[in-house]
Amino acid sequence: ALTHANVLDGTGAPIRRDQTLVIRDGRIAAIGPAASTPAPEGATVVDLTGKTVLPGLVMMHEHLYYPTG
Repeated sequence: ALTHANVLDGTGAPIRRDQTLVIRDGRIAAIGPAASTPAPEGATVVDLTGKTVLPGLVMMHEHLYYPTG
């Protein structure tokens, strides 16, 4: 669970502040205000106060492929 994060969802909506994201099996299972979205019992909790979560920018810029001669 990522707690107290600012969330930028990439839709152009305003940043949602102080959110909890519950990650299960590599996907977001729940998201909501930290005050009303508790981390599940037994979850690893990462406090992201002052940090922002945004969508993955997969393959937007990388240096993993170079042809070799």
